[in-house]
Amino acid sequence: MSLLILSAAAALTVQAAITVTPESPYTESFETDLAGWTNEFVNGTLEWKLDQGNSEQQRYGSAAADGDYNLLLFSETRGYVTRLVSPVFDLSQLTNPSLSFKYANENWSQDQDVLEVLYRENSGAEWQVLSTMEAPVPVWVSVGIDLPGNSATAQIAFAGHSNYGYGIAIDKVRVSETTLAPPVCLSTEAFFSSIALTWSNHSAAQKTQLVISTVEMLDAALESAAKVELTGADNYEFTSLDDGTLYYIYMRSLNGSEVTDWTGVSAYTIPRNIGPYKEGDNIFVASPKIVWHERPLVNGYQMVVSQSYMYAEELELQDKISIAYTETSYLLTDLELGTTYYVFIRPEFGDIGYGNWEYVSITRPYSHVLHLNVNNLTPSSATITWDKWGDEDHWLVVVSNQNDLTDEQLYAQYPETVDHNSYQIDGLNLDDTRTVYVRPLIGQASIHTQWSQITFVADDVSHPVVVTGAQPYLEGFETISSDWTATSSDEKLVWRFGDGLQTKTEIYNYPTSDYDFARQIFDGKQNAYASFPANTGGSCQLISPEMDITSLDAPMLRFAYMLPKWSSDLDELRIYYRLDPGDPWIEFNRMSEDRSEWMVTEMPLPEKSSTFQLMFEDISGYGYGVAIDNVSVFDAMYVNVQEPAAFDIRIQASKGHLSVEGTSGEVQVCSLTGQLLAKAQGESLRFDLPSQALYLVITQEGAYKVFVP
Repeated sequence: MSLLILSAAAALTVQAAITVTPESPYTESFETDLAGWTNEFVNGTLEWKLDQGNSEQQRYGSAAADGDYNLLLFSETRGYVTRLVSPVFDLSQLTNPSLSFKYANENWSQDQDVLEVLYRENSGAEWQVLSTMEAPVPVWVSVGIDLPGNSATAQIAFAGHSNYGYGIAIDKVRVSETTLAPPVCLSTEAFFSSIALTWSNHSAAQKTQLVISTVEMLDAALESAAKVELTGADNYEFTSLDDGTLYYIYMRSLNGSEVTDWTGVSAYTIPRNIGPYKEGDNIFVASPKIVWHERPLVNGYQMVVSQSYMYAEELELQDKISIAYTETSYLLTDLELGTTYYVFIRPEFGDIGYGNWEYVSITRPYSHVLHLNVNNLTPSSATITWDKWGDEDHWLVVVSNQNDLTDEQLYAQYPETVDHNSYQIDGLNLDDTRTVYVRPLIGQASIHTQWSQITFVADDVSHPVVVTGAQPYLEGFETISSDWTATSSDEKLVWRFGDGLQTKTEIYNYPTSDYDFARQIFDGKQNAYASFPANTGGSCQLISPEMDITSLDAPMLRFAYMLPKWSSDLDELRIYYRLDPGDPWIEFNRMSEDRSEWMVTEMPLPEKSSTFQLMFEDISGYGYGVAIDNVSVFDAMYVNVQEPAAFDIRIQASKGHLSVEGTSGEVQVCSLTGQLLAKAQGESLRFDLPSQALYLVITQEGAYKVFVP
């Protein structure tokens, strides 16, 4: 049995019936309050409230259908059910009473709120369900429903069911003598190339007209559009549609020369493309993983891996890798260094056939531009260190007074070969300027690698690392760099460098395996970690070198971390910054949730200076400790972005997805750091993406920044 909770107004106020006549219909647009309508809570206590569209989510034009305000039932939680119950109506003077109202109810991805329209003859009668509306309606439409009786004590109710959609909006409610009303769409079912819909007709309707379009249409355009006209029907299926496309379906009723307003719904056909992409942004991983989007009705996948690009006709002739329908990723192995591979994949839909071939190109390079650091700088010496990126095991080093040497000139200097990623320079004099060039070797070869360089002046003054949009800061802790310093409240709790999060047993020789936690490597050979075995409350700090980040328009911090709990005990990772070495530390973020796997996180830096520093602090809580890797400071705005208004292209973003129309070439969606998230080709595309994030959409016409709410 459902427990009903009535608002105070419903419990204490008895209203006289509102008399409705053919000459005096009832109308209400809810401009100041609920106007005698009451909330009746069936499950939970979510209220119908006044709003302007859905202003919080910027839906339904952020405006009412009539006047300034409308009613809205909205929650980002599932399961609420609330009836909005009307005042008592005296309908005894109406022959054929009807209800009409303005309505909007947009879906979010596959999530859709549901509206039931109810009627009862008196307060003691059971509610009758007149209509159940669960089709997506992203814009205001008109709805008309016949009422089943003309009781002198009738009531109407709107029962809203929250299911994580964009909310149910109602406005301009009218109770009157029956006039012709638009059809009410009850459901839509989209397939790859078809959309089936059902609706209920008004009692006075003789015919129904339908229009389908890939763009929103106004009344003038609908009048001249091609129409499907049906007599006495309440369902129809559109066929031969494009897959993965948003369609707008408009409907209206006819009775002789009388015609209603258009009403409408929208639906996506299921995309055949699966949007393959390479997991992660580390181009040096030995066995990259190809990931794709799951699609319904897939029987399996076919893959071709080639060192050359192929067209569809050529791919049909190749040996194919068969992948089960349950898989959404594939691990590539045995890739040759310095070689580009094209990974083609397509879904198989059984009797329907195959989807289109899509591809990802991958190059496993020998090396990357190295990030060189100057450490232990004095008037007479310096240590140059760099991160190890790939499979390099030796490096060529040249120290010169010139900072513009070519490859040919560098080899003429007889480079020194070293087998570790650091180089000591001695015999300097105060104010000497030197440029150090480093080039990786793969098995004593330098094919496909490049020189990296850094210039410094010999003195005893600290020089901050200059960070720019073109040259972000990155520390992978592949060497125990003296640029990062450590402090601690306890000699046993210190930052160390190793592979993953080493176990407490290994560090402190505890006899029990209860303290063990498996090592996990995020990237490269090692990372920074801290672990304290037996106490809580201790802390240790890892402090970055000084950085000049004043040229960054939108400075961001990104790093990978692992914070596993032991039983119910967990450490805490706190993050601080300061603008100058003499300033106090300012905390601006902390992590205190269990993370037993590596997780990459990004956050904006609150301020910037020419001597900026970061500090990571582990607060011991008797957990397994904390590990961090690949600390990067970069400019989130460093990208050449053009305005979309300059081109005939349309990009729309809504909760959890964005659509791109008007481009015939390939469209790529990337994070602002350049990581490819998805790509596809076609004139009308849709991408499902995490909400509340800024993305870079790259087309043949240009690049655009788009925020997905």
